[in-house]
Amino acid sequence: MKRFIGGLTACGLVVTLAGAAAASTPQTRVQHLGAETRTLEGRLMRGDLESVGGAFLDCYSFDVRAGQTVSVGMFSGDFDAFLVLYEDGACENAIANDDDSLGGTDPTITHAVSRSGRYSIAATSSFFDEGVGLYGLALIIE
Repeated sequence: MKRFIGGLTACGLVVTLAGAAAASTPQTRVQHLGAETRTLEGRLMRGDLESVGGAFLDCYSFDVRAGQTVSVGMFSGDFDAFLVLYEDGACENAIANDDDSLGGTDPTITHAVSRSGRYSIAATSSFFDEGVGLYGLALIIE
């Protein structure tokens, strides 16, 4: 059974999650998203990468050209989701973050990039002690 998690309404994109399909092993490195990847589902779990504050995170990199706009939304029914956008491909040089702009506990970031290259996003939680479970992520590059 799939459950509706949320949608990036500005672009009409809807993400659904099926519990069994999400990753079942911790993410211990950056995962690069190919040009066709626009939505994905994942799972924050013990053993994932960790932020400085101790929150589990999954890091995804992607390529953009100067002048493009990146929009990303994250949806979870299991924890208070938090997004960070980085100006590098390794989740190390933060340029934007969000906690609840989509409403409830779901974040979104829209950012016009000034330089071409590899950027990254961290899918994480607001609170390190409760941030485990399923999430959906939608990425739009225009």
